[in-house]
Amino acid sequence: MLSGHKFRRQPLLAPPPGWDRIEVSDVLEDAGRKLWVATTTGIYVIGNDGGVQHITKEDGLPNEWVNALLLDKYGRLWAGTRDGLVLMRDGNQGGRCGVQQVYREIEGVKRVSVAALAEGLDRAIWAGASVGIVRSLTGSRPALFQVLTRAQGLIDRSITALATDSAGNVWAGTEGAGVMKIQPAGFTTFREQDGLASDRVFSVLADRTGAVLAVTISSATTRRFVNVFDGVKFRAQVPKVFGDHPTWGQHQILLQSRIGEWWAASAVGLCRFPPVKAADLARTQPKACLFAEGHQNKTAAAELGISIHTVGFHLRSIYEKLHVHTRSEAVARALRDGLIH
Repeated sequence: MLSGHKFRRQPLLAPPPGWDRIEVSDVLEDAGRKLWVATTTGIYVIGNDGGVQHITKEDGLPNEWVNALLLDKYGRLWAGTRDGLVLMRDGNQGGRCGVQQVYREIEGVKRVSVAALAEGLDRAIWAGASVGIVRSLTGSRPALFQVLTRAQGLIDRSITALATDSAGNVWAGTEGAGVMKIQPAGFTTFREQDGLASDRVFSVLADRTGAVLAVTISSATTRRFVNVFDGVKFRAQVPKVFGDHPTWGQHQILLQSRIGEWWAASAVGLCRFPPVKAADLARTQPKACLFAEGHQNKTAAAELGISIHTVGFHLRSIYEKLHVHTRSEAVARALRDGLIH
């Protein structure tokens, strides 16, 4: 991303044999300002000079399907894969980036599939996994881990999202049993009867004010809901564009920047919202939705079963009617005129 909210395309290496594209699951900037990109075909590290290093199973990854990345307060970089938790070597002290240690079997549980990562205020590492929650024991060096399952009170076996709030509580989103608030005294469960629009949770996060949000999706309507916790229960809302035009994604589908602006991934682009309270997102129009023109044309052609030339013809017709020149300008105009919401 460049200044002025403009983006430049950063080429990665060609997809491995059998893949027609690279699917990104998480992005992280390390202490050396290198960009780490977690994908379904390994980890790509983009250096300050634009050079790209591809980390794969040949470099020690237990599985090339990487779901999540985390930079902890000690400066250590972690990766969650479908076949274990990995402590990475960031290369900031010299040498190449790579794998430092793999945690593939934890407390007798083999092939732990990690979907989400978070760090507690006590610097413990939390991993949402297919078997429950994996948590590091505070102060253990090297890291020692324990597994929390239904036997310890978890409401679901599959943990899809994790976040830490300003009070140090850990929030866990599940595949189909709502959200858990994890405190030293125990777990508190929040489900549809507690205000969630759906028990299927895609993302959990805390905003700049400390408010906890859960992004859920309704299988009946395919709409995305942003559920804001008010201290007692969740209150569901459907943010404009983001809610009615969902796209593939999980962890980083909704983020708040350091200056309070909201960024949301949608089927009509990456939408930028002004700095408002989370509870006001449903009443706020995005400032803009940003696109990669050519890629969107190819995707639309494939989904509609028409040629890319036909998509281009219809786009030119829309641009002419709206008196604009790009897809981003067209969406901004349509948002301003109330043509989409």
